Amino acid sequence: MLRRWDVDRRHLRDFRNLEEAATVWCFTPDARLVAAGSTEVTIWDVGTGDTVGSWDLPSWLTVLAFNPEGTLLATGHDDGSLLIWEVVGGRLLCELQAHPRPVSALAFDASGARLASAGEDRLIQLWDVATGTSLGQLVGHTDRIPALAWHPDGSRLYSAGWDTTARVWNVATGEPLMLLNSHAAQVTSLALSADGDLLACADSSQNVHIWDTNTHKTLTVLPPQAAEIKSLVFSADGQWLAAGGGERVIHLWIADVVRMASRKPTPG
Repeated sequence: MLRRWDVDRRHLRDFRNLEEAATVWCFTPDARLVAAGSTEVTIWDVGTGDTVGSWDLPSWLTVLAFNPEGTLLATGHDDGSLLIWEVVGGRLLCELQAHPRPVSALAFDASGARLASAGEDRLIQLWDVATGTSLGQLVGHTDRIPALAWHPDGSRLYSAGWDTTARVWNVATGEPLMLLNSHAAQVTSLALSADGDLLACADSSQNVHIWDTNTHKTLTVLPPQAAEIKSLVFSADGQWLAAGGGERVIHLWIADVVRMASRKPTPG
């Protein structure tokens, strides 16, 4: 079931005609469309509940990502393949053997021109979306990589790892700029604010660490939740941070309050 809420906690609508077997879900950045799937993928209009498209997949689905405009959908699979589809019509544009093991995370950059993929081989690959050619790889994580996010200016990529670290990568050089390593054993999810100034990372102690991306300093650590946090997202307007996971509760924080929590009073 897909449920629609407003930030005042009012339950607006349920969508019940969804694929029961779907194990992977993804919204477009503007939350206009939602995709879900397992051995097939289906895309719905969130406002109306109407099906936009549906087609079979060649192998089991492990991860989804829309491009910023919501016109392309990338699908990662358990055989390591990466496919890029047109949302309208479901035409396959590109098929890549991205990893030797299952794909664990995908993220388009803000321009939609580049796509990052992570695999269970613990590598991050960078791709040119138009040509399907490799733009290089990022090497360093020593355990699973469950999440990726691009900085809005396209110069940096952020990755979450089960090796206690979130990593900041210089995309041009392929080298890590910083290891954010004050987390618990596993970093399970991450999200970047629209202006790129805040990075939220959830870890296996159920804490959410908020980082300043300019100084790489921890601004605050939000109180631990009752179960694993599986998803983090900032609202498009930058006003809210949402988290959800194993306790089946959605938590909302006001982003400005998070920012203010780190500020010390000015003397005088």
